[in-house]
Amino acid sequence: MADFKAIETFMWVVTLGSFRGAAQKLHTTQPAISQRIAQLEREVGVRLLQRDRRMVLPTPSGRQMMVYAEKLMGLRSEMLATVGDRSAMRGVLRLGVAETIVHTWLPQLIKRVNHVYPNLSLEIEVDVTSNLQTSPALGLGKRRLTVHDLAKFPIITFPRKTSPYELVSSLFNRPELPPMRLHASASLATVIHMAIEGLGIAVIPTAIVENELADERLQLLSTNVQIPPLTFTATWLASPDAIAIERVAELAAQLARASVIVDGSPQARHEITSPSA
Repeated sequence: MADFKAIETFMWVVTLGSFRGAAQKLHTTQPAISQRIAQLEREVGVRLLQRDRRMVLPTPSGRQMMVYAEKLMGLRSEMLATVGDRSAMRGVLRLGVAETIVHTWLPQLIKRVNHVYPNLSLEIEVDVTSNLQTSPALGLGKRRLTVHDLAKFPIITFPRKTSPYELVSSLFNRPELPPMRLHASASLATVIHMAIEGLGIAVIPTAIVENELADERLQLLSTNVQIPPLTFTATWLASPDAIAIERVAELAAQLARASVIVDGSPQARHEITSPSA
């Protein structure tokens, strides 16, 4: 009867397209991988894999086998995560997060993961995203501002190909408005500093500048400009052994929702999507 080790080996050979890749993934040798596959093929009585140039591809029977292999390995991972000791969840999980999250609820997520999965290590990579306020040095006062009022000043936001940049560009790059002056930076600290120095109106999440607002180095503007909520999406490569990633993503979503409730206004929306292949 085929065991889980042989089925797991078959799944990774198909997923990675090579015996070498599967050997590296499973921390074993290529001969051991070949032996497991040969054993599995003997037990099911059909050929499961074929070589096409440098790639290893599943046969028609292998494609059918792959469907069941993924289900079996997924159920095995789910069973171990649900029934087993949480400390058994171990390894390194790499997270890519927006800088906005770093300055809001990421520390809570790390504490929660450390508590729930004490043997799971996190590696954090930071990128950017953002919402709207400005510096008292611009003298804009407390009145409600229109897009025409705002367009008289430079706008400070995040880099090209980010949603805040595209949104700001679409709002202010219009023929009836003055020529757009748009300063972009990948660093939230730089954006905040430029706003404090009165160099323009910054598109920034309120949650990360509470101290600057409290001591009046920054002023929250009242404006009729509608900025859609930010959407943060957790994505990962589809894999039957991705249960640790799914559980950490669920923790992140819970903290994000709690953060929105505490803040009192839905400035950001947080979603978990189906894993991407």
